[in-house]
Amino acid sequence: VRHPEDVQLWLQFVEFIKSRRRMSTGDADEEDDGHSRLLSQVFARAISAHPYESQLWIKAAAHELEVNMNGSAARALLQRALRLISDDKELWIEYFRLELLLVEKIKARRRVLGIDGEKETGDSDEVQATGSEDTEDAGFIDLPQLDEEGGQDLMVEKLTEKALAQLDQKTAASAGNLTEEQRAAMSQQTNAYLQGAVAQIVFEQAIQAISDDLSFRQELIAIAGQFAGAEQLRQRVLDSIHQDFVTDADARAYLCSVHLSTISTESPELIDGLQLAVENFKQALSELDTPEMWAKYVEFLSQWLDASESMKSLQAYFAAQRKRAVAMISESRDARLNEELALSCADVIEADGGDVLSWLADATQRFPDSADVWHRRMSALVAGNHDGLNSGIASSSRIDNLFTSQALLQAPASRKLWDLWFNWTELWFSRKDVSADKVQARYMSAFAR
Repeated sequence: VRHPEDVQLWLQFVEFIKSRRRMSTGDADEEDDGHSRLLSQVFARAISAHPYESQLWIKAAAHELEVNMNGSAARALLQRALRLISDDKELWIEYFRLELLLVEKIKARRRVLGIDGEKETGDSDEVQATGSEDTEDAGFIDLPQLDEEGGQDLMVEKLTEKALAQLDQKTAASAGNLTEEQRAAMSQQTNAYLQGAVAQIVFEQAIQAISDDLSFRQELIAIAGQFAGAEQLRQRVLDSIHQDFVTDADARAYLCSVHLSTISTESPELIDGLQLAVENFKQALSELDTPEMWAKYVEFLSQWLDASESMKSLQAYFAAQRKRAVAMISESRDARLNEELALSCADVIEADGGDVLSWLADATQRFPDSADVWHRRMSALVAGNHDGLNSGIASSSRIDNLFTSQALLQAPASRKLWDLWFNWTELWFSRKDVSADKVQARYMSAFAR
């Protein structure tokens, strides 16, 4: 590589070698070994040149796991990467996924060997339990200690090593050197590993490194959901969100409906799941009665109202729940309303055939500087006047006066509000309600501002 400073060039080189490996037509084993060695050398050089590029570490770990079949080497690479960039989300996510994947591989082998679930122990799965599935070391990534790494291990390394060291004592157990009590204790340790104990250690260390990122934990939950037997771990992550994001409306809304992700839309359990989500939202609102939480609830109800179009009874249920929610918001507007929620409620009121103009008039009084609220109100007035629905209520002169004396004065920097006013002026001119000279004067006045 002539330009070792170019990370993308290294990544392209890696993909090139992989493509050559896929297209090889000669002696498959010999060519695979050659490509594997070359990739290992490239990864070692690339990481040495760019030790803070997480994608290089992640791809190198994937190479160790998928090509060299070396789970322990993949783990070691990701641990070394986290020493350098402990706040990198992707590294933690891939490390978490790796530990769950290694457990899944062990379980699969135990099933093939006829070992009953997670209760039996024996020599056959000793190596797999530690994630060491090494075949040969010929193609492994020989990455020397980097100056940037320092000499201190991560806490997650120490905890993982301790957990795996306990499992390695099974050798002594199989040799008959331990008592039945000691054998039982080691069997329990094996079961803990197979139930995701190491992955839980990774999770706990990950949220210490990245403590306030909701999307990060949501990704961990999604990964845990892909593995059978990781239900307890998934629940542990969910519990951590509830504990650490008590006043976060996004987090509380996510927890209210996350169970729906495991229910098919064709399942008879869907209706019960949706009703549970509604009850969860009501409980969350009793604990977090904020505009943001109410906005999330209305959004949820609107989404499922649209999605349940083919199920009339369910659609009626969501329509009633949404109407009730808007009524409760209206009853306590001072405490529960913000700009976003005012606009959401306006959409609901309009869809239900209610008096949206009165609602928006109140909203512009509550949020006089909001360009979005003013634009929503003026759009409704213009549309009603154009359709002839509000004659006598929203006359042309009244709309024009509202534009010039309030809306454009309160939100003078809003381009979309000015565009709406120009469109309104042209509509007014087309109906011969205003002269061409007056239209020109308006444009000149706007340009002067």
